[in-house]
Amino acid sequence: MRMTTDDVLERVLARLEALEGENRAIRAELARLRSPLEAPRERTDTGLSRRRALLTLGGAVAGAAALGRGLADPAPALAGTDGDLALGSVSNSAASPTGLAVSGHSAAYGIGVTDNGLGQYPPEADPAAVFGHSGGQNFYAGVVGYSSTGGIGVEGISHPRSDGGQAAGVSGLGSPGVYGASNTNGPGVRGLGVPGVEALNPTGTVGGVAVHATVSGFYSLIDGPHPATGTGIVAEVIDGGGGAPASASVALLATNEGAGAGVQASSATGTPVIARVTGGGSKETAIKGFGTSRGRGGQFSGGAAQIRLMPAGAVPSSGQTGDLFVDSAGSLHYCKAGGSTATWVKLA
Repeated sequence: MRMTTDDVLERVLARLEALEGENRAIRAELARLRSPLEAPRERTDTGLSRRRALLTLGGAVAGAAALGRGLADPAPALAGTDGDLALGSVSNSAASPTGLAVSGHSAAYGIGVTDNGLGQYPPEADPAAVFGHSGGQNFYAGVVGYSSTGGIGVEGISHPRSDGGQAAGVSGLGSPGVYGASNTNGPGVRGLGVPGVEALNPTGTVGGVAVHATVSGFYSLIDGPHPATGTGIVAEVIDGGGGAPASASVALLATNEGAGAGVQASSATGTPVIARVTGGGSKETAIKGFGTSRGRGGQFSGGAAQIRLMPAGAVPSSGQTGDLFVDSAGSLHYCKAGGSTATWVKLA
C-alpha cells in the first residue's frame, strides 16, 4: 500500500519523540555518573563555595528558620536520578504535576530562584510559596506569568485570614511592584481577594505611582502601525450569581487625604472622562459632584464655553427642581417645581 504524506510525517514525529526520550535518558545517566566525581572537589574547596552558597537561595526549610528568614544554604541537587529535575536542563518533562508540601510554620518561602545570589529574604515581603528575585543580571523580572492561548498570565486568589487580617492575592516589590501586559483581550493582572490587587508606593518620592496601567500600540515591519485600542484599567462590580450589586458598591474608589486630586484624567484629543448610565429610572445620574457646606459641587472652564447642554427634543412634562433643559430649538428652560407635572420656566 502506498504511504501518504500524512503517514510519513506521523512516522517521522514518532521517531523524533523516541529519540528525544533516549536523549533525556542519556543526559540523566551522564549527570548521575558525574556527581560522584565532582563531590570530592567541592569538599576540598578552600571555602569559597561555602561562602557563595550562603548567598544562594536554597530549599532547606530548617536552614531558613535558623537564619531568621535569611536565604538558606542549599543542599546538593540530585540531577536526573529517579525522576528528579535535572538542573541546567530545559528538557525536563512530566506527565503529572510536580508539587512541594512545606511543613511547619516558620518557612520564609517554598521555592525560590535568585539572580546571582541574594544575601537575605526581603524583610518587607510576606512569606511566599514562590519567590523570584531579579538582580538585573540574568533577570529583569522576579516572576513572569505568560499565557499564549488567551488565558491568564498571573492570577492571585486570597481568602480572608483566620485572624481577620488581609492577605494579598498577588504581592510585588519593585519598580513597578506588579506589571501586567496582555496581548489579547484578557487581563494583564487579575486578583481575586480582599483586596484582589493592592498597590503601595511608600517611598514618598515626587511623582511616585502606585498603579500604572499602559495600553501601548506598536509598529510592525510587516503590516505597519497598530494603534492602541484597549483599556488601561477596568473596574467592575458585577452580579457574580449573587444578584444585582448593592447601591453602596463602588467600582473605582479614589481618595486623597491632602489638597491634591482624587482622580485626574487627561486626553490629547479625545474625552478625558465618559460617564454613562446603562439602566435604571429617570432619576439616575451619570456624574454627581458634592462640595462642602461652603464649597461647590462642580467647576468648569473652557475657551469655547464653560459648559454645554446638548439640545434634546421638547421640554419633558416631569422634572426635578433645579433641572436645566435645552430643547431642540435651542431654548433654555429651568425647572422651578419638580414632579410628574413639573413647572418649567423659559430662561432664554
